[in-house]
Amino acid sequence: MQKRASRALTASWLCAVLAWGASCADRTPSAQSPPSPDPRDDARSPALVVSVVVDQLASWTFERYQPLLPDDGFFRRATQHGAYVPRVAYPQANTSTAAGHTTIYTGVAAAEHGAVANRVWRRQRNATVPAFDDGVHEVHGREGSYASPAAIATETVADALYRQSDGRARTLSISLKDRGAIPGGGSNAEAVLWYDPNQGRFTSSDYYGDLPSWLSDWQAERPLDTWLEPWSPLDEASLASELGPDGRPGEGDYLGLDAKFPHDPRQTEDPKSAFRLMPASTNAIFDLALRGVRDLELGSRGEAELLALAISANDYVGHTFGPESWEYVDALIRLDRDLADFVDALEDEVGAVSVLVTSDHGVARLPEASGADGYASGRLFSDEVEAALEDALTGALGTGDWISAFSSPFVYLTERARDPELRDESIRVAKETLEELPGVHAAYGVRDEDMLRASSESLERAVFLSLGGDVEPDVYVVLERHYTLDAGMPRGFGSNHGSPWRYDREVPVFAAGPEVPSFTSADAPSDMRQVAATLARLLDIERPEGAAEALWSE
Repeated sequence: MQKRASRALTASWLCAVLAWGASCADRTPSAQSPPSPDPRDDARSPALVVSVVVDQLASWTFERYQPLLPDDGFFRRATQHGAYVPRVAYPQANTSTAAGHTTIYTGVAAAEHGAVANRVWRRQRNATVPAFDDGVHEVHGREGSYASPAAIATETVADALYRQSDGRARTLSISLKDRGAIPGGGSNAEAVLWYDPNQGRFTSSDYYGDLPSWLSDWQAERPLDTWLEPWSPLDEASLASELGPDGRPGEGDYLGLDAKFPHDPRQTEDPKSAFRLMPASTNAIFDLALRGVRDLELGSRGEAELLALAISANDYVGHTFGPESWEYVDALIRLDRDLADFVDALEDEVGAVSVLVTSDHGVARLPEASGADGYASGRLFSDEVEAALEDALTGALGTGDWISAFSSPFVYLTERARDPELRDESIRVAKETLEELPGVHAAYGVRDEDMLRASSESLERAVFLSLGGDVEPDVYVVLERHYTLDAGMPRGFGSNHGSPWRYDREVPVFAAGPEVPSFTSADAPSDMRQVAATLARLLDIERPEGAAEALWSE
């Protein structure tokens, strides 16, 4: 039955996903909540609220692969007995990890919360650095690497929980990435942990104090070697029926993992980095989270506390193999099963648990797949874009250094190019050069923010909502539909996200547990700014300052 349903879904899905590339303005994110459903008769209050952000889970990928998911998995539990909002749209055009996670937990767009991109050019440091690198708070075990929530300008759910409980309620946040962990933990979490592939260990920064002893104990008991195991698909026949042969054109071979199953991280050039693509990395996060819940006694203080998890393996898999690969689907099926087991284990540990699952962004199809279906598609490479801009500005303004960096989605001009006598011309030449490149839909001067704010075009308003924080870019670049900026995993292969088109911008939201109503929302997309208030409602606190209303009414 699942195979027949899956094959029937494929044709309708293909029409839908290709239509989703038609325009980012197809449907402006709605600020209104779905109709208020009747809650289930359940008097329990959750001792623990769990937020799980599945990196790179688009609405279109979930809808396509939903028939393949197990009957006893978390997603079927949520869609049949909890709340399911199939399409929730990000307000900003830049669908990056840092911006997405921070919108989830603040309830505002990137223009307000300030975490506008994964990596930004810091003029005072003359370098491109990660979004949460403040140059002050050093990462434990990584000299010269820094991280803190300083880039977040607004209150997070965890901050609101800490403030409203007078510091009693605790938050634990864990991810493979600092940009996944920090927004969930905010400024006052008990612990904010992420995986460092250089060390092969979970770590944090001194902003959050010393590493907890229970983390050190866990890592001594469960070193990286215990998680490095070969990965083979659970059901080759089902994957072949749904997707065709393993290893379609455009799938990559990251660090020697090979583009086809099986994958053995121990045989790669860098097992510590390859670990991030393995489903075992998700199991490690769940196992570490259980240890943290026990040692911190989360859920034992008489008021709901927060466990924030970001599952990044799916993102690394999508970047390497694409969202129509055997690896992407097998990883999703494993996550669904393992998440259900994890929630059951939490309930055994603390009692009532409410869970909200969503994603920080979607994903584009492999350019090779879009091209095979007749769409203009391709890859852009950051170094080639920078070179084209440098050549054009040299031709217009003379010999010199004109480009500091192209760090998606922003172009940063050098101080010379930003000289008051040259800046307007520099931006004009940069915009014209970019818009002549195959794969660039539009380029906007950041100084045109008033025009973008007042525009009647939803794309331009979404670009405006991507501008903010303490970074100083000069041009915003929007890629054409079906084109990707190469993720380099490895170069010339895999897929990416970051665009304002619907396949990148719309993601699902699921919730299950006490006080979660049972409903599936209407077809019109909701707004991701509503998720922070939804988490706050599950925690029985007021939403963060400035956040939009919750996804459902009282």
